[in-house]
Amino acid sequence: MRISVVDVGSNTVRLVVADAEGGVPLPVHTAKWRLRFSERVAHGSPIPEECVDRLVDAMADAARTAARWARRPRWPSRRRAYGPPRTAPRCCAPSGPVRASTCAPCPARSRRS
Repeated sequence: MRISVVDVGSNTVRLVVADAEGGVPLPVHTAKWRLRFSERVAHGSPIPEECVDRLVDAMADAARTAARWARRPRWPSRRRAYGPPRTAPRCCAPSGPVRASTCAPCPARSRRS
């Protein structure tokens, strides 16, 4: 599952898009929009309209970016890129073909050497 998290702080809006499969989120994209509210807003005063506009624009950009990264790219599979996987002789895999790299040495391999 792919998730997006947005953090709005006093200086930046930050977006992290991550794959959250297997229990540990793995970031696939990050983006940051500088707001610098702390330079424009005095303690106890209202937030200026300019800052609100910048926040709305940053959140709209973050939403578009998150939507674009929510779709996983379709990379060519190894099978299409490199051909079908090599299989071991049937004697090594009585239940069916396996990758040759995972097959233990067997008489059929030693005869070919």
